[in-house]
Amino acid sequence: MAHFMHQVFFWHEAENYSFIETLLGNKCKLFYFTFDTEPKLVSTRPRDERTIAIMDNKDNAVFIYRVSSNVYHFDKFEFETKTVSRALKFESGFSNLYGPAYPLNDKEFLLRFDDGTHGFEPWVYNIETHQFEILDDIRKGFLSSSISDIANHPITGEVYFTATRTEGDRQLFKIVNQSVSTENIQYGENYYFTINPIPTSDFIVLDRDFDNINIIGIEGKVILSLSDYHKGDFINLSDIPNGIYFLLGTKNGQLLRPKSLIVSK
Repeated sequence: MAHFMHQVFFWHEAENYSFIETLLGNKCKLFYFTFDTEPKLVSTRPRDERTIAIMDNKDNAVFIYRVSSNVYHFDKFEFETKTVSRALKFESGFSNLYGPAYPLNDKEFLLRFDDGTHGFEPWVYNIETHQFEILDDIRKGFLSSSISDIANHPITGEVYFTATRTEGDRQLFKIVNQSVSTENIQYGENYYFTINPIPTSDFIVLDRDFDNINIIGIEGKVILSLSDYHKGDFINLSDIPNGIYFLLGTKNGQLLRPKSLIVSK
C-alpha cells in the first residue's frame, strides 16, 4: 500500500459552510462541509498553490491562492450551485499576501498585501465586484506600513489597526465603512494608560480608571468584559489561554489608545 502525507493546512469557519484544506501526496485539496454533512471536494490544486485566505457572505465564498511569485487567483464558490469559477487573476510585481481576510461589511474584506511597489499595506477586496485595490498607501512609496493589531471595536464593530506612517511614527487607524477609507486617530496625553505586568500569567493591573474594558483575541472575539474598573484593581486572567490579546477601554465616552498584552503561563 502506498503511503501519502495527509495533514490539515488551512481551516476557515463560515456562516453557511466551513472549509478545510489538506495535503495529500503532491496535491492540495480544499473541502467544504457543515457539522451535519460529510466534507465534499471544492478543488484540487498542485501542492504549492495552497489557500491563503477565504472571504464569504450568504451567497458565495472567494478563496485566494498563489500561483507564482506575482500571480494570485481568486476563485468563487457558489453555495447554491456548489460550483467554482475564476473571479479574478491578480498579477503585479513580486508580491506577498498575508491571511486571514477581515470583513469590513457584507461585501468588502481587508487584506494585508505587498504588491512589490507600495510595500506592505492594507488592501480591500469586494466579493461582489471582484475588485482588489489598495486602501491607502499609509507609508508612501515602496516602504511598508506593516499593518497589524487588527481588531473590531466591541461596541460599534468598527475595524481598527496600527500602522507606520510616512513620518515614521506608528499610529492607530480606523476603517470608515461608508467610503472604505482610513481615519488616523490621534491621541492626547490623557488617552494613554499602562498595563502591568507584561507578559502576565494570571492577572494584570491598570494605572487609571475605566468605564468599560474589553479584552479581545486576535480573531476579534471579545474574551473578557468589565465595567467600572478602578485604578489598581486586579483583573483575573487565569482562565484565558496563552496568546496575544488587545485591551480596549473607554472613559467618559472616549476610547483610550488600545494596548496589546501577552498571556504566558
